[in-house]
Amino acid sequence: MSEQDKLVGLEEKFYVSRADGSPNHEHCFFFVLDITDDPLSRVALRSYAEAAARAGYLPLAQDLMQKLEEIESRETRLRNIRGRS
Repeated sequence: MSEQDKLVGLEEKFYVSRADGSPNHEHCFFFVLDITDDPLSRVALRSYAEAAARAGYLPLAQDLMQKLEEIESRETRLRNIRGRS
């Protein structure tokens, strides 16, 4: 994220549709997280995963934590490769 990004509030960037083709719930607000490129989104997703686990949504919590670990592991590998160059 750039310094300019810090000056921008909430903005509409994405259109969200359901993968199964059914309609979105009326009047819903969707917030898209880019967990690959936005480090702040990982903090939010980790908190969501922890809340899901506390609420009993264990498979969802495990899937989200696994995805975060995959991304963080890949970044660590890339940093190590770049450090050897």
